[in-house]
Amino acid sequence: SNNSIIPIIYYLSHNSIQEIDRTSGDFDILRKYLYSVLLNGAFGGQSDSMLVDSRNIISSTKIKEFPLKELFDSFAKRNKIIRSGEELNDLLKDIKYGTDKSKLVLNIAYYFKLPKEFQEDHLFSRTRLSKRFNRKEVNNVANIQPLGSSTNNSKNDQKFEDWIKEDNRSENYAELNLIPKMKKYSEDNFEEFLEKRRRKIFEKLKEFFE
Repeated sequence: SNNSIIPIIYYLSHNSIQEIDRTSGDFDILRKYLYSVLLNGAFGGQSDSMLVDSRNIISSTKIKEFPLKELFDSFAKRNKIIRSGEELNDLLKDIKYGTDKSKLVLNIAYYFKLPKEFQEDHLFSRTRLSKRFNRKEVNNVANIQPLGSSTNNSKNDQKFEDWIKEDNRSENYAELNLIPKMKKYSEDNFEEFLEKRRRKIFEKLKEFFE
């Protein structure tokens, strides 16, 4: 929701801040706030009351720091819970391929180093797995990696266990892409792979939001 950014505008205006230094603590807090509310859909539905609460909290804050905790506490009182800790793992189970939320998760998991234009690739081919596994699992963000268009097109519906062994996979490919260590990456082991990679992504989210 576009309303998600309004508390940030309130804050910048209230403190007469014209530009945010990307190396400042302010930037980190504001980014954490924005990613949290977007992933949790906090401003979905009727959000006018939340905006009023936000403005009141920001205008009454005496220190020049974005009141993240106070805002989240006020959201919770209106049944808009910002999930944290182990709850983030449950959140990941519902995030699917090709959505705004999947892009948010991938950006966090890849330390905000992804190019603006990237394609979401199913590690284990959607075409190959669609008849064997639940669509929700196949399209889950834990089965997604970011690729450039040419690499994605060349990978196509290739088996992941074959693709990962190709000579042009870099030595640190598995580490960079949070690929869990497994004896086999066969399609028979897809559910195990999905659970283990989702855990790795969860750890990145937990680290970012702490």
